[in-house]
Amino acid sequence: MRFRPTLSERGRHFITEIAIVVVGVLIALAAQQTVDSLNWRAQLREFREAVDVELAHDFAVLDHRRAQQPCVLRRIDELERWLTSWRAGKPVALAGPIGRVPGMSLRTGIWSVRSDSLMLHMPLRQRVAYSRAYDQLANVEQIRLDERSVWRDLADFDGAAELDAAAQMRLRGLLTRARNYAEVILLNADGSLLVAQQMGITPKLDAAVPPARSVICDPIMPAAR
Repeated sequence: MRFRPTLSERGRHFITEIAIVVVGVLIALAAQQTVDSLNWRAQLREFREAVDVELAHDFAVLDHRRAQQPCVLRRIDELERWLTSWRAGKPVALAGPIGRVPGMSLRTGIWSVRSDSLMLHMPLRQRVAYSRAYDQLANVEQIRLDERSVWRDLADFDGAAELDAAAQMRLRGLLTRARNYAEVILLNADGSLLVAQQMGITPKLDAAVPPARSVICDPIMPAAR
């Protein structure tokens, strides 16, 4: 006599097969999630390493600018005395070029190509820290460009043999702006370097971009008496 499973036995067998399939699907999903999580972690680690190198360079650029502040202020003082000599009718000849504020461009390329998906997998605290750092750098970069523009205009006075009233007024305005930018950029550089310290990033210039020497530290006026 041939054995035939009862209806309840067939039901239990069907449920068992369904359960096996469901468990298999869940295991596969869990395994895929684990793989995806490991992939995102690897991408985040590589991204953070690249961004940290980029920020280290940018912070080092600001640190270098901060170190040049005494030369910048001394040059402004010299040009103030030069202008005063013209207004007093006893012009003093400059002994060298006015120069410009030494500086290097900030880098934001790595951060600018970040993807929304990657940011969603980055912890909120890290996203806030990086966004804050780059916002600060963007502000400094605008000030740096404005300051560079002023010093380019000041370079127009190199070799000047005559300063009429209009030229003296223009020089006066440029020197005022140069001093203001020097003060503002120093405050912002200090703020950015504080952010670097809080993030545990040590400023380090890219070895391929050594800081260029500027003549702005070379005296161009006799010492003030």
